[in-house]
Amino acid sequence: MSTANSSSTQTQTQTKTKTKTKKKSKTKTKETTNKTTTKKNNNLQTESSSGTKVSANKKIQNKKIQNKEEMGREKGNEKGKESKKEKVRENQAIELPKKTFNTNKQSDKHYLHNKWTMWVDGFTSSKKWGEDLTRIFDFETLEDFWALYNNLCTVVELKTGANFRLFKYGIKPEWEDEHNQKGGRWSLKLTQSGEKLEPIWLDTMLSMIGEHYQPSSEICGAVLSKRRGVDRISLWTKTSDQQKTQENIGKKWKQEINVENLFGKTKITYVGHKQFQGRTKSSRRFTTNFEV
Repeated sequence: MSTANSSSTQTQTQTKTKTKTKKKSKTKTKETTNKTTTKKNNNLQTESSSGTKVSANKKIQNKKIQNKEEMGREKGNEKGKESKKEKVRENQAIELPKKTFNTNKQSDKHYLHNKWTMWVDGFTSSKKWGEDLTRIFDFETLEDFWALYNNLCTVVELKTGANFRLFKYGIKPEWEDEHNQKGGRWSLKLTQSGEKLEPIWLDTMLSMIGEHYQPSSEICGAVLSKRRGVDRISLWTKTSDQQKTQENIGKKWKQEINVENLFGKTKITYVGHKQFQGRTKSSRRFTTNFEV
């Protein structure tokens, strides 16, 4: 009996200890779960706080970027305004009055089909031909022609015995030049012409540089000669043996200078250069190929 009681008591104590251990383990598990939940809550709080911090930082950064962009736009607008002002200033500086003449701006000039040279002679006491023949100006634009014309003396002011000679560039105003050897000239002689000679000479030059004659390659140049009692303008051509061509040029020249409105019915005569060579002045007067 004693042994049975002892064994029962042992089993009871064992069951008690087991239940105690179970209770302790349950309490421990509860404590661990509580700790984990608190940790999770703490982590969530830290994450949420860090999230709010991150979002706040992002907002600050975005504001900074916006401010920089706005500053850049304002600077860009200021630069644009300054550049516009500079352009306006530049345009104001470049703009020239319409009546002024700028020789440096080649694009503003009106180029001629040919280049021309103005020669003068007869201003000295030399009696030998060609000694005082002087090349004074080359031009290839209409503006430069007017610059030359406005700086020359007028026909009335021209010295008696002097000559103006306007020829294509590269052609010397003498019979011996290769361009003139086979040619001739149309001549207009006027007595007591006075100031009326000026527009005739001007129209002769303008009709030449403006290529009014066909073919224009036939034209070599023109000469204005101031003499006592008689003034003469002559139009030099390249080939004297082509009579029909020369007659057409003579008629056209007569129309261009409008001579008959100034002097009434007038004839112009044509003669080849070869017929002048080796002849005296008295015999030259009666040398005429044809007239219009």
